[in-house]
Amino acid sequence: MTLKELMKLKQKDWGMTQAEIASYIGVGYAFFSAILCGTTKLPEETLKTMLKRLDFSGCDERWLIAYFIRQSGKIPLSLLTSAENVEAIVDNAAGNIIELYYLEKSIN
Repeated sequence: MTLKELMKLKQKDWGMTQAEIASYIGVGYAFFSAILCGTTKLPEETLKTMLKRLDFSGCDERWLIAYFIRQSGKIPLSLLTSAENVEAIVDNAAGNIIELYYLEKSIN
């Protein structure tokens, strides 16, 4: 499951609008849109807040790591500490970043 798919699922599960979820996460609506489309870099603090407030269970760790690397330019160590096979996940992250790019390009 990609991050975008997870966010859409959360929206459906919680019965909340995108604006309500943005408020719950603690980010502005523009940032929430950026989360879904990945076209805008997010401040590191916003990414940390997202991690704390959203349950990312069910989302492939590699997708999360790829997304956060793409957004902040850094590997999120808090995600890696719980991962079993860190090396394989990091190796695969670059491929997922490219895949994210093509997915977003096809949507736009």
